Amino acid sequence: MSAYVPVPSADRSTRARSGQGRAAGFSLVELMIAMVLGLLLIGGTITIFTANVRSAELGQAIATMQANARYALDEMTRDVRAAGFRGCADADDTRLEVSMAGAPLDATNPGASAVLGAGVETGGWNPSLPPGYTPPSGSGAPVVGTEALLVQYAEAPGEALLADMSGTSGALAIAGERYGLEAGDLAIVSGCGGGDLFGIDTRAAVAGGVSLQPSASLSSAYAIETGEGGVTRVMPFVSVLYYIGDTGRRTGAGDVVRSLYRQSFPYTFATNPPLELVEGVDQLRLAFGMSLPSGETRFVRASDAGYDPAAVTSVRVGLLTSSRERLDGDASTRRFSLAGQSVQPASGTATGAVYPADQRLRIGFERSVTVRNRALAGRSL
Repeated sequence: MSAYVPVPSADRSTRARSGQGRAAGFSLVELMIAMVLGLLLIGGTITIFTANVRSAELGQAIATMQANARYALDEMTRDVRAAGFRGCADADDTRLEVSMAGAPLDATNPGASAVLGAGVETGGWNPSLPPGYTPPSGSGAPVVGTEALLVQYAEAPGEALLADMSGTSGALAIAGERYGLEAGDLAIVSGCGGGDLFGIDTRAAVAGGVSLQPSASLSSAYAIETGEGGVTRVMPFVSVLYYIGDTGRRTGAGDVVRSLYRQSFPYTFATNPPLELVEGVDQLRLAFGMSLPSGETRFVRASDAGYDPAAVTSVRVGLLTSSRERLDGDASTRRFSLAGQSVQPASGTATGAVYPADQRLRIGFERSVTVRNRALAGRSL
């Protein structure tokens, strides 16, 4: 049996400290592995965060573009559907007379001015500018290489005539509660026997309503009621032009900002400038549905030889919208089809319909709209 040899307390303390030192530290290899794993974890987190941010930006941009396009198309749809309406005078055996000089439509064939299209070209508009319209040269100037749409109609339901006219140069009495018709405005008085487009010379309050004095004699003296029990009505005349204009603004990256504009009559920019409807619309393309004798519909452009405004029964509207930020690295190669027409990025060799060749995200939207009055009547106005 061996003898017990006591260990000095100092040696036991040294050994304890030595063991604690080995258990509390990491080797250099362990530290390097930990650092690599940490960097990989941080890198993965940053990648996921960046992807989420980009996804959020794309989602927000797409949602904004969809909302803008929906609003723009809804506005245009409302006007196109009403194109050519003139109250009870829409029957085959009636005619709209133009009793005002300088009216923004064809006096010899008013029905042909209900829906008009034109291409904005360097040397002018093709087929032609709307009557009485001069494009602005500054902010809101129409963009060459786009198209424009003119729509005209009488705004329903109008107000009933309260008393028979005293003669063709007499005043028209209405309640004056629904519309704020004033001197200088255009209006249509319509009965089942015919209608007149006239300018309002003066407006005066009378017993039970207001009196509108036409600026020129009308084709006939209208009475309260006309044939087949129809009611003679006075309605505001609406003439609106939709086009793509240069806002004069630029994005933070220096990209051009274009918008869809709505210009209403009268075309006096000092007192009635064009309204910027939607920002970020680079192109407007149009196709017009022509009613054929066979009952089929053929779509043509306004510059085509077979285009007849008086026979248009539907309009196909195509809009190309863009984001405000650069979110699409492949933008310079993308082609779009709008209203049956190819739209490509602008370049030295590109011709026809183009859009700015930058890296903004773009989406095309399209809608076909029926001209209700012509479709219901089954004829041209």
